[in-house]
Amino acid sequence: MISNFQDKEKLLNFTNLRVCQAERFSTEKWAPCPSLRPHDPIDWPCIRAVELCNGNRDCPNGEDEEPNMCMFHSLNQGSLRQLQRDFLRFSGATPHIRNSTN
Repeated sequence: MISNFQDKEKLLNFTNLRVCQAERFSTEKWAPCPSLRPHDPIDWPCIRAVELCNGNRDCPNGEDEEPNMCMFHSLNQGSLRQLQRDFLRFSGATPHIRNSTN
């Protein structure tokens, strides 16, 4: 049993080191949700990175769809795509373009 405030604070800091267990067994990127499931204080919920800002509330409190977070996520994704295009253009490589009908 935790006896004092400092021990409780250490425990809270430890629980903030969230690790997505699914990432250990997958090649996909996973992201921990900021909040716990209401009835499971031990296992942090995680979502696949592709589920961030996709219009569906995947985290328990829907934090994965918060406008502030999604604005930065979208900007970051756009910047990465632009860097990829620039790299391909400067390297002379032909970009692989997916056909949306395939």
